[in-house]
Amino acid sequence: MRNFARIIMLISALFLSITSLDIKAQFIVDSEPWCPTDATWIYKSFSPTSSLYYKFSYEKDTVVDAIEAKKINVNKIEYLGLQPFEGRQESHVGVEFLYERNDSIYWFDLISEVFKFIYSFIPEVCYSFIFGYYQDT
Repeated sequence: MRNFARIIMLISALFLSITSLDIKAQFIVDSEPWCPTDATWIYKSFSPTSSLYYKFSYEKDTVVDAIEAKKINVNKIEYLGLQPFEGRQESHVGVEFLYERNDSIYWFDLISEVFKFIYSFIPEVCYSFIFGYYQDT
């Protein structure tokens, strides 16, 4: 009886391995918008004296330069003590205005007063983006 069970398991494993050879990766369509309501992103940043993070959080939809954009609040979070619960400080740094078009994200540069490309959702090797922020006045 044990040999029979062992043969069944081997046949099942062989069948599974053969059928899995024909499986190809499927493209997953993300049905969520790139910036849903209440979205928050936290990024770790380098600081030699503290644990430093930047928090980007969606505030509202708005219109900038005749384009529907997302207003994103930018906060800086620092942990100054030796323990994670010691010396936590969070301060508002500024706001960003971003919008999406054709699988790309654009950032509004307040100095030049134009939207600039910063990120594409089409993945490439070594892809990254740089963000800027301005101080609320």
